Amino acid sequence: MVFQTFVLLSTVLDLLYICRALMELAWWVWDSFLRPMRNLKEYGPWAIVTGPTDGIGKESNRLARYHGLNLVLVGRNPSKLSLVSTEILKMNRSIEVRRIEVDLEGDINEGMEKIREGIEGLDIGIWINNAGTGYPYATFLHEADEELVARISE
Repeated sequence: MVFQTFVLLSTVLDLLYICRALMELAWWVWDSFLRPMRNLKEYGPWAIVTGPTDGIGKESNRLARYHGLNLVLVGRNPSKLSLVSTEILKMNRSIEVRRIEVDLEGDINEGMEKIREGIEGLDIGIWINNAGTGYPYATFLHEADEELVARISE
């Protein structure tokens, strides 16, 4: 009798473990592939992308292609900035692209002033920081931990 109870309890616990694993898998599939795209324009029609000429930053063209966002590209290499902005405009001619040449490894105050002047009057909804220090994980700014934002902004 004790052995049968133990086997039954073990089977129930195993089934619960399997159900939990299946739920986690289903959530991952939903979150990764099935969830509807977020309307990024609700944050504002413009996005700033630092480091847009190489690597992950070069994929900022997806903001224009899939979401119709206007882009402000901030980088240090004028020829690469020109090339990337031309590529983006070829994909979506209904958007605007602005380029700001700034080396963020230089005088950060001077760089931020150039960025402020370049975005004056624009309704910026998204800032994607691919240059310098960033978050340890992807997040929307309004959802980010305030201490983390303050630490990065120092």
